Amino acid sequence: MADLTFYDAAFPPASPPECDGVCLYIGGDAVHVWTAEEIGMQAARYRLPIFVRSNPRGVFGVAADINAALHQLAAIGAPKGTLVAWDMETAADKAYIAGVYAGLTAHGYVLIVYGSQSTVMGDDNPDGLYWGADWTSHSHLARGDSMTQWVSFSGFDLSVAESSLPFWDTQPKPLKPPPKPAPTPVPVPAWQEAILNTLPVLSEGAVDEPGHVWFVHRAQALIRLYGEITNLPEAAAQQVTGTFDAATKQAVIAVQAHHGLTQDGIIGPLTWGLLVAGSAS
Repeated sequence: MADLTFYDAAFPPASPPECDGVCLYIGGDAVHVWTAEEIGMQAARYRLPIFVRSNPRGVFGVAADINAALHQLAAIGAPKGTLVAWDMETAADKAYIAGVYAGLTAHGYVLIVYGSQSTVMGDDNPDGLYWGADWTSHSHLARGDSMTQWVSFSGFDLSVAESSLPFWDTQPKPLKPPPKPAPTPVPVPAWQEAILNTLPVLSEGAVDEPGHVWFVHRAQALIRLYGEITNLPEAAAQQVTGTFDAATKQAVIAVQAHHGLTQDGIIGPLTWGLLVAGSAS
């Protein structure tokens, strides 16, 4: 899967570049905190919230920064489980990042640390997700980076990122439709049930005999008519032969499955009733 491209700017650019994603600022030392309206106006599919703290002081201030970031993430509707960037500029502070990591992950977010390519990995992010600034003017992922900022223009910067990162996706995959409920069996009136109970139980191997009532013939004819009415191809293909063979058993199973009956391939009172009622509809 191809890498993704992102743009970021202190303020939403008037003419943003065509990229897969947009980086937006949610607090800290950021010049401007993007509003939900500004974020919603961005056409890019993916979003990456950024909190800026260029001069951290160890564990001091971690709680305040985490609370501020979580408040803004909730305000803009950033879903749990998605990536949040922490902009450290040229600073390296393992103790501070350890606290940030603990706070964000406890609330369901994933942390990626941004900074100068020469210092960003010194922050020792437990998940090893780094976003380094490596302005070489050609799109690339620098060694050790999951995301690399490769060029800076006057209005915005550009980055490339691994497509497997859990970015906030505004176009999630559609949910699978729920399975269709099984059709309810056709109710059989008491008077019909009394008649149906007099019919023989037919199963594979039954054969109509000369001089007797041809029940297999009748059952096969009802199966075929039922299949034509209900557009059930397995039943509609039934041949009237007078012999209950494997093909007839499969046709019976298809009819039973279509109405949620036990799929045993045997024509008993319930299946007889289904064939008679269904073929008469």
